[in-house]
Amino acid sequence: ASHPQMAKQYFTSSMVNNVINLCRSSASPKAAEAARLLLSDMWSSKELQGVLRQQGLDRNMLGSLAGPNSLRNFTSR
Repeated sequence: ASHPQMAKQYFTSSMVNNVINLCRSSASPKAAEAARLLLSDMWSSKELQGVLRQQGLDRNMLGSLAGPNSLRNFTSR
């Protein structure tokens, strides 16, 4: 998060899709929560939001991925 320009070069649609799939996973609640936190941190960077939007994500979709026990709420950012 402190170096969004460096992070941008590693974003791929498959990486973002894998993180989203982890968010939706019921097999591993801890992995799902970690994935939600990662997306939340990524979304909190204005520079990374553009990259996430290019991958087809938006605030509504991210908010729907937040689980009931999620420590952070995407829509509050």
